[in-house]
Amino acid sequence: MENRQTRSFYVSHRRPLPDFRPDGAPPRQGPVPASVLWSATIHGEPVPRHAARIIAVVRGMPQLVRSADARSWQNAALSQLLNRRPLRPLARELALDCQVWHRRLLGEIDDSLIVDVLERAAIIAGARLVVERHLYAGLDLEAPRVVVRLASPGGIAAVEGDRA
Repeated sequence: MENRQTRSFYVSHRRPLPDFRPDGAPPRQGPVPASVLWSATIHGEPVPRHAARIIAVVRGMPQLVRSADARSWQNAALSQLLNRRPLRPLARELALDCQVWHRRLLGEIDDSLIVDVLERAAIIAGARLVVERHLYAGLDLEAPRVVVRLASPGGIAAVEGDRA
């Protein structure tokens, strides 16, 4: 019987993607591996982790809330994903694989924004179903975007093996 972790963990790779081209040309899109359950591309500049939340006073208590930039990116992403959702939300343990293409190096992407958008667009049944997260960053001056793939938790290993 295989051992699976029941809690989410965060894996961040700070190296360029293998398709990275210094001249800013978009990478080749290869075929989607069989282990991937769902995939989509969200166009637009994603919000870095340090700019995703602000402190606001709500009913007299200071709280962390999403910034205006994060809310506008989520609304734009939601409108792009509504036509790409499956017939029923995915209701099983999932591994999230994100390739983030920035115009400039901003810092870490807030992956909770992506998971929240996937939940609001009815692509996944709940945020707690994402038990594995892989984030990759790269530069693309002309077309910033986030390529999102959802797979079964052991299925991303085959995709990562192709990258190395």
